[in-house]
Amino acid sequence: MLRTAVFALFAAVPSWAQQTSPPAPAANERPRPVAHATHLEGEIRIDGKLDDAAWASAPAYQEFTQLDPDEGQASSEKTELRVLYDGTALYIGLRMYDSEPAGIRSRLARRDEPIFGADLVEVYLDTYLDRLTGFVFRITPAGAIRDAAWLAPGSGGFGQDNSWDAVWESGATIDSAGWSAEMRIPFSQLRYSNGAADTTWGIQVRRDIARKGETMLFAFTPKRLPGGAQAWGNLTGLRGLPKTRNLELMPYMTARAEYLDVAQGNPFRGGSEYRTKVGGDLKYSLTTSMRLSATVNPDFGQVEVDPARVNLSANELFFPERRPFFIEGADIFHYGRIRSFNSFAFPTFFHSRRIGRAPQRAVSGQRFVDSPDEATIAGAAKITGKTSRGLSLGVLDAVTLRETARIESSTGQRNNEPVEPMTNYFAGRVRQDYNQGNSTIGALLTAANRDLTDAPLAALLRRDAYFAGLDFNQSWKQREWTLDGSVSRSAVYGTPDALALTQRSSVHYFQRPDLESARFDPTRRSLQGNAWQLSAAKNSGKHWLGSATYQSVSPGFEINDVGFHSLTAYRALSGVFVYKDDQPGKFFRHYLVGNFSGYNSNSDGDKISQYYGFAAEGRLTNFWFIRSRAIVSAQKYDDRLTRGGPIMVQPAARSMELQVRSDDRRVYLFNAEYEYYGDRANSREDEFSLEFAVRPSSALRLSFSPRYEKASLATQYVSQASDASATETYGRRYVFGSLRYNELSLVTRVDWTFTPALSLQLFAQPLVATGAYSDFRSLRRPRTQEFDRFSQADGSLTRADGSYTARPAPGSSISFRDPDFHARSLLGNAVVRWEYRPGSALFFVWQQRRAGEGPAGDFEIGRDVSGLFRTSPENVFAIKATYWIGR
Repeated sequence: MLRTAVFALFAAVPSWAQQTSPPAPAANERPRPVAHATHLEGEIRIDGKLDDAAWASAPAYQEFTQLDPDEGQASSEKTELRVLYDGTALYIGLRMYDSEPAGIRSRLARRDEPIFGADLVEVYLDTYLDRLTGFVFRITPAGAIRDAAWLAPGSGGFGQDNSWDAVWESGATIDSAGWSAEMRIPFSQLRYSNGAADTTWGIQVRRDIARKGETMLFAFTPKRLPGGAQAWGNLTGLRGLPKTRNLELMPYMTARAEYLDVAQGNPFRGGSEYRTKVGGDLKYSLTTSMRLSATVNPDFGQVEVDPARVNLSANELFFPERRPFFIEGADIFHYGRIRSFNSFAFPTFFHSRRIGRAPQRAVSGQRFVDSPDEATIAGAAKITGKTSRGLSLGVLDAVTLRETARIESSTGQRNNEPVEPMTNYFAGRVRQDYNQGNSTIGALLTAANRDLTDAPLAALLRRDAYFAGLDFNQSWKQREWTLDGSVSRSAVYGTPDALALTQRSSVHYFQRPDLESARFDPTRRSLQGNAWQLSAAKNSGKHWLGSATYQSVSPGFEINDVGFHSLTAYRALSGVFVYKDDQPGKFFRHYLVGNFSGYNSNSDGDKISQYYGFAAEGRLTNFWFIRSRAIVSAQKYDDRLTRGGPIMVQPAARSMELQVRSDDRRVYLFNAEYEYYGDRANSREDEFSLEFAVRPSSALRLSFSPRYEKASLATQYVSQASDASATETYGRRYVFGSLRYNELSLVTRVDWTFTPALSLQLFAQPLVATGAYSDFRSLRRPRTQEFDRFSQADGSLTRADGSYTARPAPGSSISFRDPDFHARSLLGNAVVRWEYRPGSALFFVWQQRRAGEGPAGDFEIGRDVSGLFRTSPENVFAIKATYWIGR
């Protein structure tokens, strides 16, 4: 079945879409600049000095144009670009002249980390000459580097993907004339078409002079026009590029020590445990444009931990992918991306964090339970690349193993209980570019297939889950105008018990008694659904921008086995109009103002959102940044608030956001943000967040980001229970309360780069969150905010042994636990990374976790913070060594 689906996926690209055209002209009013690569005779030592004789044979290209501050003017300082190549690599030589060498701002940073307020130079290469994709190589005067994959919106992604890491050499040095840089980029690390004896690539060079706030470009594009790869210059003269079949291996070994806070008498876990692990990665160039990547028994212990978050909703929290194997080259799997300035929360169709997820079955009611934190990934492989005819291909397959929890019952009996089945995950993506990169059409297919021979898992999880979709991007007028869209379908299969849980989940709520567009079916063994969207946008221009978007998701749409979404059964229409000015004026260097609106309804036609907003942002002439946004929302219906019960009304509301950020070129950085929400039911939320960052030296950056949220929510869900007297709410009581919520956290980061190859990165986040509930009441009738209140004064509410009992009517009672809470946590993560040879690294990792509770509902900063540090910690220490074998 899966092979048939894969064939259908590749066959979905029509033959007429496989024709290519000559490169489009540059998206500006000037001729596209051309740099010529000269064949290297002799050798070059990569030290950043440009003193090797071979550089003299390469022509120097000096015509650079300012993007900022004086758009369109010649650069204030001279820059020279030289390009050489031989049979193995491309060599880039850059001389950045500076009339004030003492004013050069040099910064050290960990590889791929963002750098603000520093001089730098970036080289962009469009190796397919498709005017859509490329590679980025950056270096600072101190030698800090970044490499990334560059993605145009029409290519299925946006921006730059820093997860792409090549094995290349670089060097930089400062002298009396300014500074200079050299790069050696092996052809084996790039992907390119090799069908012609004389090859042309796209090229762009960007230089920043921090003290002047100046940005200059080799291939200049006015701000009013869309930039990107379509506007880059040409790199000619590349002849006889190698047709490499490069093989790279990266074995690893990890030693890990855990010091845990375990319950006394736990037969499965000790206070200290030690383990080792081995595995490896493989990369093989099938062609110069297609690469196979594989991993066996991977380890991601060096990845920063997810931040702590408190979830007051019924929805799953989203955390981004951080694991290197899965984020490298992930752009090819981007699907359904639209160029819209204002759109509803559409599903993430492929979310690789589903692979190796935490076990989905929780075993409770036992004396001791030892359950794994995540499913073991036995192996994964993917093929990614792009052909000379503009066809992009991505195929990923991964297998996770069956996991069990060790348990000991109250009688001392021990057993193993299954908590996660063996699962195969698949994703296949094709995308065809044509019409000079202005048109793309693509398809995505995903699948999750589980071995559910264990009865408890068969009753809990879906056996098979499939998704298939088509998307397209169309551009006009040098990509100033765009039309994007996608149409998708999902199907899941399993036992009636598993599908009943799916229907009752917070994504669907088919059990809603007043739902008309879908019905709960306890005998169902499958569920299908559709999703589609269409967006038209004006992306560039001198002043006016805008977009209009329509999105629709049917009630049965379900992709959470391989993707991520938390809402179905809606139709959303949104639009935005923006006025911008990119020319420096008396007060602003650039600014924009805009208004946006949206109207969303559920599948029954009920209005679930209607809003109108205004936004403005700009950078002042002193390089400070300000942003504001205000939204007014009309009264609406909420079909999720009762968590499977009847629909309720929600009052009109208003919200506001403000941000002020200081000049990020300076040694000190200050950022302040405030968010406000209030409604006519007297709910109010206030959130304050600050960031203080300082660079005591060019190699050290410290940042402290405190955040405080205070909320008084008039209507917060508490519980529900059957009650025959609740005839107007279909025989169930839906209990709500007023919530006073406080949350305080402090994110601390230390980034210390000793050399470009040796760095320390530290993350710490203490968090305290409390919630106190009062004014308990049950919904009186649907489509209202009318309630029957419970009171201890009149005897309709009593509390005993941590639970409440309410008596809403004579002869009836319902019980619910006291929902007050007080959570404390501390997460810490420190990583020392040493790249002891190109492509090979040694990691020293420390992680700490503290978790505890305080007096329920009571918030007191001094007591809570000190109590957090009195909580027993769990510490993990690990050493991971990788060794790159390749050329």
